[in-house]
Amino acid sequence: MLNKLDKRTVYAVLSASVASVVSVGALAAATTFVDTADHKESGFSNGQMTPFEAEAGVTTRGNYMRVDQIDGEPAVKSYWAQANYNGTRATRGAEAQPIGLQIHSDGWYAFRFYLPADFPTDKELAIAQIFSRGGCSSWSSMVVIRDNNLFLARRSSNGCTATIEHPLATNIQHGAWNTVILRFKASDQRAGELKAWCNNSNEQSPNINIQNLNFGAGAFVNGTLDPNVTNNWINLKFGQYDYDHANYTVGETRTIYFDDVSMLRGNPQGAFGMVKPQ
Repeated sequence: MLNKLDKRTVYAVLSASVASVVSVGALAAATTFVDTADHKESGFSNGQMTPFEAEAGVTTRGNYMRVDQIDGEPAVKSYWAQANYNGTRATRGAEAQPIGLQIHSDGWYAFRFYLPADFPTDKELAIAQIFSRGGCSSWSSMVVIRDNNLFLARRSSNGCTATIEHPLATNIQHGAWNTVILRFKASDQRAGELKAWCNNSNEQSPNINIQNLNFGAGAFVNGTLDPNVTNNWINLKFGQYDYDHANYTVGETRTIYFDDVSMLRGNPQGAFGMVKPQ
C-alpha cells in the first residue's frame, strides 16, 4: 500500500504521461488523482483543487477553500471566520464540490479530515454533505461534529423531513488524520441505504448500516432520481458548514484540512477499495 510520499511520486510519473486523467481501475487505487465522468479523486499533490472546486455560493466574504499543507502534506484548507458572517447562509462556512459529477442513484464518498490542536471542542458543524439538488434542495445526509464527537445525520424520509442522527465516533483526535467512508443509495420505494465507516477499513463491518430507506429528494422515476428532470441530482460536498450560528464566538476562526477526497457514481465491484484513502 502506498504512503503519501509514494503517491506523490506515482502522481508525478503518471501526470506527465496520462495528461492528468487516470481511468478507473487498478491504477485508481494507487494514485491520488482521478478525473472521469464517474469518479473524482485527489490527494492534491499537484497543488490544485481540480477535480473539485470551491462552491462559490456558500464560500464568500473571506472564507475559503484552497490547497495548502499540514504536517508537510498537501491538503485542502477550509477556513472560516466569525467576522465574515453577515447573517446569510453564504457566510456560514467554506465548502467544495466536484466538477461535473451528478448522481441519481448509487454513490460512494470518502475523505480524510484533520482538526488542528486548537479546533474548538464545544461547537457544532457539518464537514460533509450528501446534498439533493432536487425537491427542497437541501442535504439528505451530513457528517456532523458536535462537542468533538462525530455523527451521521439524515432526513427521516425523502425531502426536507425531520432529522435522525446516528453516532459515528467519539472524542475525535485532533492533530491527526481521521478517515470517513460513506455509501448511499437514493430511493423513494424503501430500497435506499446509507452506510458509514470512520477510521475503519473493514468493509464488512460498517459503523453505521441503515437499509430499506427512502433517501434523497427530488423527482423519482422507477425508484431513482429522474435524470431527465433539470437540477434533479445528488451533489457531494466537503468543507465546513457552520450552521449553528447561535453559538458562534465573537472573533473566532475555524480551520479544517481535507485530503484524499474520492467521490464515485454507481456501485461497481470493488467500490470500497476504489474510494478508501490509501
